[in-house]
Amino acid sequence: FLSFQPDICANMMLAQMQEAQKTEAYCVDKKGFFLGKISIFDVVAAGDRTAAQLADPECLKLYADQSINEAMEAAIDFVGEGLPVLDKVGHQLVGVVSESHLFDAYNSVTRQVREIETA
Repeated sequence: FLSFQPDICANMMLAQMQEAQKTEAYCVDKKGFFLGKISIFDVVAAGDRTAAQLADPECLKLYADQSINEAMEAAIDFVGEGLPVLDKVGHQLVGVVSESHLFDAYNSVTRQVREIETA
């Protein structure tokens, strides 16, 4: 995943997002504090705005201490490239999980439960 410091300009973000073939990125400060999610569509139309100005702090996010079931419930209507995963205490970005990885993890746990029940 891509993350940007708050003061990076839209032209720099666009170049890096295109190079990495990403449609989403994340804005974090120097300490890793999550400031929001950035869409390439906003970056293209940004003019001279910065990452901090484009970041959506209200985006759907997951927390590192959530169970797979809680994450699945939170992401039920999610459409996008990835979901930021935050440390609940420090609100730091600790990773990003794709929708497909979340479903894979859920299916894996479901299979394990079935195996235990049928053993």
